[in-house]
Amino acid sequence: MLYCMLTTIMRALGMYRETVSRDCMITGKNFEFWNFLGERAPETTFDLFDVFPELVGRETEISCLLSSVGGVLRLPAVRHGVVCFNLSVLSPPVGFECGLIILQDISNDLVHHHAVLQKRNELVFLNRQIELRNAELAEAGQKLDRIMNMLRDESHALNLEVLRQTRELHDSRLCAINTLAQAAEFREQETGGHLYRIGRSCVLIGKKLGMERSALETLFYACLLHDVGKIGIPDSILLKPGSLDEDEWDIMRRHTSIGAALLSKNRHKLFDAARDVALSHHEKWDGTGYPEGISGYSIPLMARICAVADVYDALVSARIYKKAWLPDDAVRTIIRESGTRFDPAVVSAFIAVYPEIHQLEKHSDEEIDELEPEFDT
Repeated sequence: MLYCMLTTIMRALGMYRETVSRDCMITGKNFEFWNFLGERAPETTFDLFDVFPELVGRETEISCLLSSVGGVLRLPAVRHGVVCFNLSVLSPPVGFECGLIILQDISNDLVHHHAVLQKRNELVFLNRQIELRNAELAEAGQKLDRIMNMLRDESHALNLEVLRQTRELHDSRLCAINTLAQAAEFREQETGGHLYRIGRSCVLIGKKLGMERSALETLFYACLLHDVGKIGIPDSILLKPGSLDEDEWDIMRRHTSIGAALLSKNRHKLFDAARDVALSHHEKWDGTGYPEGISGYSIPLMARICAVADVYDALVSARIYKKAWLPDDAVRTIIRESGTRFDPAVVSAFIAVYPEIHQLEKHSDEEIDELEPEFDT
């Protein structure tokens, strides 16, 4: 019974064991041990140093270990074919003739470690690129100011040229995606707190809907850019303290098309998703939204998720034209519009994770900017 329990525990930990005699010979008792190494179990004993050449040169040390009690030799990160493992040699327990050799599978850990190192190297490279382009970005910032003035003052004919230049500027600032997203929020006199609460709320909803980690990461960054098109809306409309008239609403609704156009030049999957969200986060489940009037599952899922998170956070946040709603009133509004404005499945997921979303409101804008999204499902 104890042997079976020990074997079960070791298997769950990715560990495999085999006996080794005092004269450094391995037996072929445990098939899982040899299967892990990708080899057939020997029919007779096998020399320890033939199986693990990494131990060659330590023969005396291992012989002494196997002739003593309570000793152990550890050798980390050994590679054997396609597997990696930590190798341990243990002296015989009291009352036993043979010692043990134990392998612990660390292949997945090394893959994760290499992925982290690669990400760090990519960040170092991006930081160096930013440093080298400081002068270019300063000039680009001046160009952005000129473009924004043109967007406020010029007619629709000039807007086409403005959008082209804005997309070119966007391509030169791919490494500053968060800065580009916040530019639209700052024009509404908002901090990044609203933006990042929406992103994190979308991740919570996406998890409940069963989205995988890679999709959750794409969802988070795509939703940061959902209102990027507002950089093309004149201040007289964007910052108006009262209600907008119909003509002003026509202009305000263009921010969806403007945002999609800004994100259309780069064909990376993140920007494809961000373009869908920017274009469709004001579409409604029943087809009465804008700009295209699509409905139901024709609306991209990420846009449907962003719509619920965006409306809720907008309701509970104070704006220049309104006071903040009570959270309970905002939730009731979301529920009431399930099946008309919002996807019922997304609303159900929102309700399920609402306690976590509500917790985000208790963080300051500075704290919410620093919180790392938890993409693991």
